[in-house]
Amino acid sequence: SWLVDFMMKDFVRFTFLTSIVFIILRYLFVDVIFWNLSAWAVVPEQRSKNRKRFSEGAWYMCYFAFTFGVGLYMYHSKYWFWDTRWCLLPSPNPVEPETIIYFSIQSGYYVSAFVWWFPESNTRRRHADAWLVLLHHVITLTLIWYLAIYLGYTRFGAIAFLLHDCSDIFLEAARLSHFVGLDNIKNTNFIIFAICFCITRIILLPYALHSSAGGSFPWHIEPPVDRVYYIGINGLLLSLYLMHWVWFVMILKAAVMYIASAGEIQDDIRETDEDAAETGGVDPEVYKQRVQQQQKGGKRG
Repeated sequence: SWLVDFMMKDFVRFTFLTSIVFIILRYLFVDVIFWNLSAWAVVPEQRSKNRKRFSEGAWYMCYFAFTFGVGLYMYHSKYWFWDTRWCLLPSPNPVEPETIIYFSIQSGYYVSAFVWWFPESNTRRRHADAWLVLLHHVITLTLIWYLAIYLGYTRFGAIAFLLHDCSDIFLEAARLSHFVGLDNIKNTNFIIFAICFCITRIILLPYALHSSAGGSFPWHIEPPVDRVYYIGINGLLLSLYLMHWVWFVMILKAAVMYIASAGEIQDDIRETDEDAAETGGVDPEVYKQRVQQQQKGGKRG
C-alpha cells in the first residue's frame, strides 16, 4: 500500500509524524480523559495529590499493553522469535512492513516521551530515577536508529522491545490500584511485576540478545557484523542492562519493605525519595513532626 511504501522510503519522517501523534494522544488521554476519570476513581484522601499521577500511570499502562500486544501478535509466529541466534541472519534483516510499523510506533513513542519528560516537573521528573529514565530514552532511541536504520537489524531490536514492555504493564497497574484503594490488587500486581522484571530484563534479555549478537552462533557461521558495530551494540545494551540492575535493586528494597510490613506494599519507593527531596532529605513524617513542633513553639513564644 502507499502507506507502507511511504514508511519504508522515509522512516525518519514517519517516525517524526508518529511522535507528533503520540504527543497529541498523550495530552488528550492524560489531561482530558484520564484526568476526568481520576476525579471519580482516585480515593478522596489521595485525590488532590495523585490525580495527575493516576492519569499518567493510566496512559503508560495503556501504551505498554498496546505495544506488547501488537509486538507479540506480529512476531510470535516468527522462527527467529524463538531462536534468537538467527536475529542477525540474513544480514541485514529483510525489511518487512510490520517491522517498519512496529519500530515507527516505538521510536515515535520514545521521541514523544523525551519531549514530555521536561514538563513533568510535578510528578515523574522528580523521582529518584528521573535522570536515569531520561538516559534510558536516549540510549533506546540510539539503539533504534543504530540497529534498524544504520545496520538494518530490526529483529534484534524487536526482541528487546518486547522484553522491555512486558513488566511495565504490571508496574503501572500496581500504581493505579494503589491510587484507587485496591490494596490486594496492588500487592498482586507488584509481585507479578517484580517476577516479570527479573525474568525478562535480568535473565532473558542478556541471554537472548547475547545469543542474537553472535555469542552462540553455530560453529560454521561467522557473526555477520563488523567488530566495531558489535562492540557498539553490546556497549549500548550493557548500559541498558546496568540500568535494569539499578531498578532491580529498587524493586528488592520495595520487596524488603513488603516483608517487613507484613504483606503490604508501600508507596512507590521513588516517590518516597521525591518527598524527601521536598523536605531537604529528611523523612517526610519526621519533617512534618518538626514543623508541628516549631509551630507550637512559635505560638508559645
